[in-house]
Amino acid sequence: MNVVSIREKNNSRTNEDLPSDMRRLFGIVGKNWKLLLAITMLGGVFGFFLGMVLPKQYESDAVVFVKVKQPTKSSAAAMLMDDQVAQCSYIIGLLKSRPLRDLVCKQLSTVEISKLGLDKPNPDMPLSFQRDDPSRMITITCRLRDPNLAAKFINLSLDAVGRLFTKHSRKDVTFISSQMQKTERQLENLGIETKAFQDKYKTWSVDDDAKGIIAQIRDLEAQKNTLDASLSALQSQLSGEVDPDELVKLRVQRNAQLSSLKVLGSQLSKLQNQLAGYPEIARKFVALQRKRDTLEKAYAVLCEQYQLAALPQIGEDGDYEIIERAVPIHEAVFPRKKTTSAVCALLALIIALEMIVIRRNRKTEYELQVQPESNASRHTVSAS
Repeated sequence: MNVVSIREKNNSRTNEDLPSDMRRLFGIVGKNWKLLLAITMLGGVFGFFLGMVLPKQYESDAVVFVKVKQPTKSSAAAMLMDDQVAQCSYIIGLLKSRPLRDLVCKQLSTVEISKLGLDKPNPDMPLSFQRDDPSRMITITCRLRDPNLAAKFINLSLDAVGRLFTKHSRKDVTFISSQMQKTERQLENLGIETKAFQDKYKTWSVDDDAKGIIAQIRDLEAQKNTLDASLSALQSQLSGEVDPDELVKLRVQRNAQLSSLKVLGSQLSKLQNQLAGYPEIARKFVALQRKRDTLEKAYAVLCEQYQLAALPQIGEDGDYEIIERAVPIHEAVFPRKKTTSAVCALLALIIALEMIVIRRNRKTEYELQVQPESNASRHTVSAS
């Protein structure tokens, strides 16, 4: 019987031989338990010292709650789930984005950037995310060798998200703010123009009739500017995702404001025709006064609307809320000495068992191969 036949015989064993294999394994362990115990202890000691040598890593966590608009009667629950998943993905995408990384790096030192690995070309953000869609929670985790830097990096990233996050009301605030700056420049230029006109024509006032017309025009144009700002806000809402019921209301409101603008335009045209009967210098001065009054009134309305638009930015629908900011945790998450020691001891035990079993199998194969040859030599001697 050669080695090949022995291996074929071993490969042909069925599941019925498993109990015998287990008995053999326990027999091996019983015969070599001292050696196995010594190797396991050595592996545990090696793992313990390995846990002391390896660099420690610390984790800091922050929790963000995502707010979404609640569905109306005409909306389905599936739409709510889609919205919250999209909102969570949007926040996570911002946290992984290059603009956010650039904003955070501006507030970090060169040493801190190097520790984070952000000084390399095309680096990855050292953040991990765990999203829980039913509760709409996002857990943000940062694992570094410095616990203080880990917490600082998460908090700076959350602050940067607040600057990059596009809220519904922020669009209105941005638009109104640009209009306020434009109005301020117009008022400044108008003041210079009015002073130059007064110095040139020595005109400092107008009669009572002209003042009355100016007052009427000023009030009408203030109403017109208010309607224009309201229409801009409506257009901003209509350009986004709106429920069907709300969409109908917004369209009716827009049509009503367009009709009001048309009436105001006709009234302004009549008053402007009345001013045409005044002398040219008086008309120019009246026009300057009217423009100044209109801009001042418009600026006051814009300031009021800016305050109203800025109020709902915190906690509005489609926003997010930071439930828990990151704090430094000075307990290392890796390596853990007990865990590392247990893993190394288990690996050492498995390797020792494998080596003993392999050695025993080779010895058995050798004995089976040598035994037929010895028997044949015995038969030859006895025959002679």
